[in-house]
Amino acid sequence: MKKWIAIALLSMYLVTTTELRQLLKLPILVEHFVEHKSKDYSITFWKFLCMHYAHGVVHDADYDKDMKLPFKSHSCCNSSLTFVFLMSEENYTFPIFKFLEERKSVTNFYTFLVSSSHLKAIWQPPQFC
Repeated sequence: MKKWIAIALLSMYLVTTTELRQLLKLPILVEHFVEHKSKDYSITFWKFLCMHYAHGVVHDADYDKDMKLPFKSHSCCNSSLTFVFLMSEENYTFPIFKFLEERKSVTNFYTFLVSSSHLKAIWQPPQFC
């Protein structure tokens, strides 16, 4: 039962929000093909599709019927589903994160092998003895 409900809801969603609603016009396509077949017995379904879809928009005697075929015209209005969740008014408190306040001491593992007192003697100006 859940599977069928899920399929029904998914198909309703896809038909209303995408161009899959054009597939609902398939009976009009079959009816229009039968009209063409009654006028010309040699026409095949492939020739019918090529005549109506491959050669662009042709303004002929049955232009109004042609524009009712699936995927010939687009409806620009999209319906969308909107879910609104109403929540009761409650006071929510959020904990202050401690990681912003913590400071770690930096340990320097670098050791200098030469004493700095010897380096100071190099940079002094020359002296007369």
